[in-house]
Amino acid sequence: MIPANALAGSASPYLLAHANDPVRWQPWGADAVAQARQRGVPLFVSIGYATCHWCHVMARESFRDPAVAELLNERFVPVKVDREEHPEVDAHFLGEAERFTGRLGWPLNVAVSAEGVVGFAGTYFPPEPRPGLDSFTRVLEEVDARWRAGRFAAPPPRPAPHLEERGGPDLDEAVRRMLAREDAVFGGFGTASKFPIPPALGFLADRASLGDEIAAGLVDRTLLALIRSPLRDRVDGGIFRYATRRDWKTPHYERMLVDNAQLLRVLAIRASAAEDAAARAELRTAAEGIASFLARVLRLPEGGFASAQDSESIVDGERSEGGYYLLDADGRSAHPAPSVDDKLVAGHNGLAIAALSVAGRLLGRADWVALAVEAADAVARRHRLPGGGLVRVTRRVGSRLVVSPAPSTLEDYGLLAWGLSELALVTGERARAEWAIELVDAALAPDGGFRPPRADPVLGEADRARAAETASPSGVSAIAQAAWTLHLLTGEERYATPVRALAAKEGRDASAHPLEAAALLWVLLAAETPGQQLVTVAGRPALDERSRRHYRAGGIVAVLPAEAMRELAAAGLTVLADRGEDAAAHLCAHFACLLPVRDAEALEAALVAP
Repeated sequence: MIPANALAGSASPYLLAHANDPVRWQPWGADAVAQARQRGVPLFVSIGYATCHWCHVMARESFRDPAVAELLNERFVPVKVDREEHPEVDAHFLGEAERFTGRLGWPLNVAVSAEGVVGFAGTYFPPEPRPGLDSFTRVLEEVDARWRAGRFAAPPPRPAPHLEERGGPDLDEAVRRMLAREDAVFGGFGTASKFPIPPALGFLADRASLGDEIAAGLVDRTLLALIRSPLRDRVDGGIFRYATRRDWKTPHYERMLVDNAQLLRVLAIRASAAEDAAARAELRTAAEGIASFLARVLRLPEGGFASAQDSESIVDGERSEGGYYLLDADGRSAHPAPSVDDKLVAGHNGLAIAALSVAGRLLGRADWVALAVEAADAVARRHRLPGGGLVRVTRRVGSRLVVSPAPSTLEDYGLLAWGLSELALVTGERARAEWAIELVDAALAPDGGFRPPRADPVLGEADRARAAETASPSGVSAIAQAAWTLHLLTGEERYATPVRALAAKEGRDASAHPLEAAALLWVLLAAETPGQQLVTVAGRPALDERSRRHYRAGGIVAVLPAEAMRELAAAGLTVLADRGEDAAAHLCAHFACLLPVRDAEALEAALVAP
């Protein structure tokens, strides 16, 4: 007996879009694996996300075709996965797919045994053969034949790295390698499709904050090329996912929360540092456009942010990929907007909270900080479990809150804790800091490393390769960022020890592949930089304003009333303790502070001193 399609009631709009397919999709989990073992067939795992254009195409062409459905249902256990619900599953199978194809992306389709042995992986396949692509039914028949012939074989174990391959990061080398991959003609990285690669821009912006002129030039050239290109929506302000051409033209029009949040932060950092007035204005305008997109398009009714906006919509009665975004403001008002994937993801909202908090401080936008507060409140209401713990994904359906069974990940704990820490430094709210500490403490492993509080029920806690970071931080980089931030705020070595161990283990490899490990390099840069804390007891407007505009990698900034300083210190952020009542700036390095300064000019001199 083949079970019916089991996707109805999912928290994921992507899964719900397949709930009426003739394919008898099962959600990812132990039940699907048990079905495969009982029936003696492999699982066919299809991974995508709600705003993925080629996922839509393959759904229409193949997964709604009764003949294809019959083949999938009879010879496999079909499993649908939203990569935003299960990032660890997505990362695992992307790593496995590298053995089968150089075309990685989504939809990602994998055939795997109940024991976890992958026998096939690929991406989009058309219903009929095309140059370079077999038809999907032909692929399924070949995979089935391989299974029946017993040709699903486990790969040889990954060789352990030689000792000389391990070691700390070479951050100068990382910048040189990024520079070597710059497109000298059109800007950006590479000479094919153009992705923004926000983690790389974040790393370069942090290097620039320490005086690296090569990094500063590279990040500014890339940002300006990006925001002047068709990838930037001139009406709604958001940034599209990527361009299919080297010259940044022909975008794929989905707009993702994670991309836009990271780019908002980087644009604000570089706008606040820009000496050229025209460049500063251009960068600031782009940052304001992204914040407006978050507030007007992705903001959910009760606070927090949706995952993404789709690329497809109906224009003049016909389905169009990107057509809506080619209209001017008046044209858009006459057409329905593309749909929004309105699930709330804890980690992705943590990234937005961090970005809005930092950008709001740097550019003097209290309304952006208010959005961050609203998002943090929404995540707390919907995702914080009594007695500790965290939900990864929820979705509101009318008055009912649908909670995903997907386990929360290191990405959730790390990105949310980082966002809450940054927010606490802007608002002074003790509860934010206490929750950040709770989240990071839950992810500290007894051996001094990091571990997810809940492992995937199928994959377990296997030591899988770190996910590529071309779009957003991996789980380990996210929790490392949060832990190092708490180290700077508390002085506690238990937060620094696992980050230093990570640097020693993966730093050299990350430096050799900087675009794929940029978020990790971003954390390791902070860990290798003498820590700096700028703690300003508010009350002198010019001094407060200069303090808020400060940004430096490996540093923290707090500009708060004396009472808020005491509250945060009581929560455990001891670097804020004993600052007194007098409005003054306390600049500290290595947890040792200079004498307080009380005017902006004196602070400026202290900040630029070697």
